Amino acid sequence: MMTMSTALDTIGTGVWGHSVPEPTLNPTLSGKQLANIYYGLDHAIGLTTDGRVYAWGGNGFRQLANGSIECSNTPKVVNNLPKIIDICCGSYHTLALTSDGQVYGWGNNAFGQLGIGNNLHQNQPMKVDLRSISIKEMVCGLYHSLLLSINGDIYAFGFNDCFELIGRFAEWK
Repeated sequence: MMTMSTALDTIGTGVWGHSVPEPTLNPTLSGKQLANIYYGLDHAIGLTTDGRVYAWGGNGFRQLANGSIECSNTPKVVNNLPKIIDICCGSYHTLALTSDGQVYGWGNNAFGQLGIGNNLHQNQPMKVDLRSISIKEMVCGLYHSLLLSINGDIYAFGFNDCFELIGRFAEWK
């Protein structure tokens, strides 16, 4: 459940439940050479220029990949990942892309939005079985994910209530 304190702890400054009305340096990430930051509903992900991933904020669906369901008010390294070049966040899940086109996912998986073949939430990064397909781009929706292969094909998984993924009769080929 999202509360005022979980909504505000994603700032990552180590202060729980307080409004921060002006730009404040995140001391944990200072000097880490961030390439980009990403945001889910109540968690944040930072990607460094050398491919390390940091996560902080809410963790009710294990979206911090820290092996627990405890929230974190400071960024922590996500372990068990190779060098990452891109990230996308859904509401409570995250996908990470490697330089060789592989994808890892963690967090909420109630609708299969991690693409790992089950509907179990994951508190550690899990490699998506892409059957030798190389991915170049990813996007995450609230409860679904889409991958764009280097060949220009789209692969989709997760919640498909309005056929937003790939249509009514989609099959994994």
